[in-house]
Amino acid sequence: MGAAVARRARGFAMRILYWGPRRKPETLEQELDMTFVPLDELLQTSDFVSLHLPLTAETRHQVGERRWL
Repeated sequence: MGAAVARRARGFAMRILYWGPRRKPETLEQELDMTFVPLDELLQTSDFVSLHLPLTAETRHQVGERRWL
């Protein structure tokens, strides 16, 4: 799902940063012009953030008020 959003974001000339537990294949990064960055950097430098993760005990509150300050 995140790759589909990245494809659409390219249409708006958006810079695409991403973070995840596993890095995407280099071919996909190049195809979508995506850059893997640490989560804190992504949150500090992004104007828009789209989340694509299941809600589990580990992901609950992963992005919260403390991350935005």
